[in-house]
Amino acid sequence: MPPDLGPEDFDELQRLPITNRDQSCAFCGGDRPRFVHPLARDRIAFRVFGKGWTLPTFWTVCDQCEASIEGGNDAKLRSRMTDRGTDEELAQASLTAFRAADLGPSTLIDAVE
Repeated sequence: MPPDLGPEDFDELQRLPITNRDQSCAFCGGDRPRFVHPLARDRIAFRVFGKGWTLPTFWTVCDQCEASIEGGNDAKLRSRMTDRGTDEELAQASLTAFRAADLGPSTLIDAVE
């Protein structure tokens, strides 16, 4: 279980968060994301800059970024990633890998602090 999360926050069997406690949006870094996207483990590896990279096994996502995912607005998602300092080429490769591995969203429970 990730540090600082209790059993009510993380599903050990599925290895996914249940709540948004201590989570942030994988695209923009926003607090209290509303969705979790599990990723197919056989599709999370990719190459960029001549190196191998691996995505985490899930991405948590805020409402605005989820709308961009659902709407197919990859330009907006890349922009949100590069606004946080991610290199453009790495952002594109990560997004392509995310799209290939995405198993669809589930709603997170809002953990009121």
